[in-house]
Parts: sequence; structure tokens; C-alpha cells
Amino acid sequence: MKLLKSIKDDGLIVIIRNISDEDLIEVAESAYRGGARVFEVSLNQEQSYQQIKKLKEYFTNKDVLVGAGTVTNKEKAIRSHQLNADFFLTPGICKEVLDYSKEFKIPIIPGVFSPSEFQYCIENELKLLKLFPANSVKMNYIKNLRGPYNDFDVMAVGGVTEENLDEFLEAGHIGVGMGSSLLKKDDIKEKKWINIEERVKRVKEKIILYNKRK
Repeated sequence: MKLLKSIKDDGLIVIIRNISDEDLIEVAESAYRGGARVFEVSLNQEQSYQQIKKLKEYFTNKDVLVGAGTVTNKEKAIRSHQLNADFFLTPGICKEVLDYSKEFKIPIIPGVFSPSEFQYCIENELKLLKLFPANSVKMNYIKNLRGPYNDFDVMAVGGVTEENLDEFLEAGHIGVGMGSSLLKKDDIKEKKWINIEERVKRVKEKIILYNKRK
């Protein structure tokens, strides 16, 4: 799907998780000014659904994708679809969510961890995957998996920071998802939006530089 290619080419998913409604737009706008163009709203609280709607409305006519994350069952998939979420992310393999996304042609990035999960996704023509939690395996894990499996791309989510970003890119991930390490609580509490903007900018610059070197 073209949309998944756009996410792959961009290389950064900004994860909106436990952000208050009051701070939502300022946080997203700060990340946008830093170069973020792909956002995931994690469905870990009831207000998350309205946050998808708010971000979709706020970024209307801008080149921004807003997806639903932590889509762990069909109900969440349906509700997110009704709000026109651009894509789904899951923390693991949920067949009913995969089936729903296929039926309605909604791009999905499934969470994987084990070789069996990688194989299942590849067999079902799901080629952009999310390694989660990425910081729970050694950095050579993806390169080792490319022995038996080579027809996939994977993003690292879980434990990725500005400081270790280069390691994850060098390890074979085509991009990353970052939440609290990017949108730091202290910056939000103290309304230091410029810190978020500059941090996102540095991360995007690292990803762009790495992709140029490949």
C-alpha cells in the first residue's frame, strides 16, 4: 500500500500516549514543526478515540498521517475505522484485527517478536512490521532473522531514544516509533514546546542522514 510506503520512507512514528486533551494540539504541533508527519494515538484510554478525531481535524489539508495504536481487538479496530484512522498498529498478532484491516483495506503494521510471528506475517503478505518491545532483544536480532526471512521491513518500537537511535538503525530497522522519550513529561508539564520541536528535528535528521548513507 502507498500509505505504508510513506510511513516506511518517513522513518518516524510519533506515539501519542497518556497526553492530556489540554496538551494534545501543542504537543502534536511542536512535533510537526520538528518534522514529524506520522502520528500514532495509542488506544490505552477512552479519550484516545477523540484524540484521533482532533488530530485528524487539526491536520486537515496537511501531509500528516494519524493512525490508531494498541489496536488489540476488533472493537478497537471498528471504532478507529469510524474515526477515519489512517492506519492501525498492534502490539502483537490479533487475527480478528488483521482480518478486519484486510476486509476494509486499512493499512496495518502488526507487532511481532518471535520468528514464528515474523513468518506468519510474511506468509500473509504483511511486509511492514513492528518489533515490540525492541529493547528486549540484542541488536543483531533482525540481521539474524534475515537469514531465513528476508522479505520484510521492520520498525523498532519500545525503548528507542535519541541516544540509541543510531544503534537501532544500524541493526536493520528502517525506522522507529517513539513516545515518552521524544515527548518528555517535563517538557509538557513546563510547556517547553521548543524542546519537543528540537528533539524531533534531531531525530528526523539522524534518520534522513542514515537513509542517505544506505
